[in-house]
Amino acid sequence: MNVLLVNDDPLELEQQKLLIQSVCPHWRLFTAGNGSAAINLTTTNYFELAFLNINLPAQSDLIVAGKLRQSGRVKDIVIVTAHQDFAIAHAAIKIGAADLLIKPISADELNTILSRYLPPKNTKPVYSPLITKVLTILENRYAERLSLTNIAATVHVNPSYLSRRFKAEVGYSFSQYLINLRLKIAKDLLISRPDLSIAQIAEQTGFASQQYLSALFHRNTGLTPREYRKNNPACRNQHQPYGCSDQPVSS
Repeated sequence: MNVLLVNDDPLELEQQKLLIQSVCPHWRLFTAGNGSAAINLTTTNYFELAFLNINLPAQSDLIVAGKLRQSGRVKDIVIVTAHQDFAIAHAAIKIGAADLLIKPISADELNTILSRYLPPKNTKPVYSPLITKVLTILENRYAERLSLTNIAATVHVNPSYLSRRFKAEVGYSFSQYLINLRLKIAKDLLISRPDLSIAQIAEQTGFASQQYLSALFHRNTGLTPREYRKNNPACRNQHQPYGCSDQPVSS
């Protein structure tokens, strides 16, 4: 399922993305920092759900929402706003919004919306024994230098066959799934382990270098690992300057 998140605040965008990923890890999330970028994304993608921040620059919210609706490429729109008044509710009704979220976003309210797009709780993804084995290997060995070829050799199948089966069942290519898994763990370590440097986190999550982690992290979140760590409230509350500033620790 494709979901579009539109917000001009990178930190809010990332926080919303993390909230959704924690509930719906297999959804494909697309982000846009303004209305024009959102509209451009609809030219090549269909979205079952879009979260539209009401304080967008450049184009009014009604125009952006109207264009998203007219494109026929967005099924449902949820308005996200910091203002709770009748005018906002009226605007949401006027554009045919599926729902309205008031910031700061409550996890419970967001989950209520997300639950409408989830299969019944007793329905879980069912993978073949082959793909189940591969996923287990990735979750246990993500810190190692892994490739489709060596994993295929481990499970005794042809790499091309494994590539096709993995994409068909999981919905992501092997390499993209592994990158997403490593990035998720890197995000957790940035906050939960303020004693680790960015280079150490890169090493522990299987990235070839700190620079490679930083490049992929920025592409995925719009923030560098250091910015992500500094902007997180949990990190700001730490009393260890090394954790937040990533300065070397003297021995």
